[in-house]
Amino acid sequence: MIRFEYSILQTFLLVASIFVLTKAMIPATPLPLILRRVRDRLLESSYLLCLFVAFVASLIDFLETRFDSRITHAIHKDFTPLVARVGSHWVENLQHFRNLPLTYVLTYAYIWLFPAVTFALFFAFVYYDREELAQFLTATYFTNLLVELPFYLFFPVNEVWASDSHVRLLTDRINPIIMEHFRTVSAVDNCFPSFHTSLALLVAIAAWRSRDLRMIVISTLSAVLVVASTLYLGIHWPLDVVSGVLAAAICATACMNASAVFARLEFVLNELRQFAVDKISI
Repeated sequence: MIRFEYSILQTFLLVASIFVLTKAMIPATPLPLILRRVRDRLLESSYLLCLFVAFVASLIDFLETRFDSRITHAIHKDFTPLVARVGSHWVENLQHFRNLPLTYVLTYAYIWLFPAVTFALFFAFVYYDREELAQFLTATYFTNLLVELPFYLFFPVNEVWASDSHVRLLTDRINPIIMEHFRTVSAVDNCFPSFHTSLALLVAIAAWRSRDLRMIVISTLSAVLVVASTLYLGIHWPLDVVSGVLAAAICATACMNASAVFARLEFVLNELRQFAVDKISI
C-alpha cells in the first residue's frame, strides 16, 4: 500500500512539474492551449519519430536495469576503488553542510526536476515548432544512453553511500522508499559516468541553442541543481560527474547534425510504409 501511494505521489509530482515548467517556458499562452497545440503537433511524422526514438532509448534503459545484476555477477568485477581515488573525501566534506530543507530541494532536483525539465523543454520545442531542436534533444538522449551503457554493464561502480561508511544516502532522511522506487530504473552500480550530469547538461545545451532566455535560465538552473544533487545526496563520485561532462560534450558534438539523420530515417520509414501498402494492395 505504501509503495502504491508513493507511486501515485511520484506521478503527481512529475506531471505537475512538467506542467509548471512548460508554462514557465511558454508564459503568454494558457496551459490548455499549450497542451492542445503540443498534442496536435506530436501527431506529425517528424515528432512521432522523436517519440519513437525516445521510447526505444527508454526501453533499452529498462532492459539494462533488469539484467544489470546478472551481468555484473558474471563479470565479477568492482571498479569502485579505481573511481574513488579521485576526490573520495569531497562528498563526505560536502555532506557536512547538510540540512533538511536543502535535502528536500536536491532530492526533488534529482528525482523529479531532472526528467520534468527534459519533457518540458521538448514540449516547448514542439509548441514553437523548433523541429531541429526537438530532434537534437531526442538524439542526444539516445546517444548519451548508448555511450554510457557499456560502462554500466561492464564497468560497475557502486554509489558513494554504498562504498563509504562516512557518507549517507540523504534521500533516506526523507523516506527510504524514494530510492527503492528509483532502483527500478537505475541499479546501484550504474554510477560511472553520471547519467544525471550528462543529460542535464545536454538539456541545457539544447536550451542555449534555442536562444530563448526563459528556456536557458530554467534549464541551466536545473542542470546546476541536478549536478549538485548527485554529489550532495551521496550518490555519485566526483569522477562520475567529470565523466558525465565529457559524455555530454561527446554526445552534443555527435548530434549537431541530428536533423539530417532524422530526415533520412523519416525517408526510410516512408519508403517502408509505401512498400507495405503496395504489397497489401496487390
